[in-house]
Amino acid sequence: MAEQTEKPKTNKSLDHRRDYRSVERFAQDIATWTKRENIWAEVLKAEFEEHGYEVEIKDHGIDGDGKLIEHTGKKIKNLDKKFYLNGVPYFVEIKTCDMGKDYVELPFITLKTSTMINTISVEGRIVIVDRNWWMILRTDCLKKLLKGYDHKIYRGFSPNDLAIRVPAKELKEKWLTTKKTEDKIEARRWSKRSRLLIKKFEKKLFREKE
Repeated sequence: MAEQTEKPKTNKSLDHRRDYRSVERFAQDIATWTKRENIWAEVLKAEFEEHGYEVEIKDHGIDGDGKLIEHTGKKIKNLDKKFYLNGVPYFVEIKTCDMGKDYVELPFITLKTSTMINTISVEGRIVIVDRNWWMILRTDCLKKLLKGYDHKIYRGFSPNDLAIRVPAKELKEKWLTTKKTEDKIEARRWSKRSRLLIKKFEKKLFREKE
């Protein structure tokens, strides 16, 4: 009788999040992303401090320590970090761009529907980060984006999740601003202190050029 091999144990939550990846690859990706996310959080901390805030950061998402969590429960809806600026708490979801383009040259931005809904539910912010710039998407803006675009699955983005995509022309003409403006995406340049941190950790923050 042939020896039977035990199938790897999985569950619906894990299978959805890991999409087409093996469990091993997914666990490796989480560890890599968590390290990257924590560095970006420190970059944001430096940025806020540069603008005069006292800043404290606490983990708030499901993978804050970089370990694979198979059964996520309700914590999967938590945003990545909780920033305290002068003692005031803000929930923040950090998203990387890493297209190697300035924000005025981006072909599009894509956001998961679930991430936007979860951010709105806690009056949080989505912060998109890249080498030379960062963007803040506040609740008022997220609500308009959520209603203004079709929700569908985009090839090469997240194969199991509905998302919206804002194309370049609309991004530049309708959404982007360089100062805090209601219903807009605020794009900023990093301060000198933040740029130095990004430069120091660039090998960990960005993909190698092909």
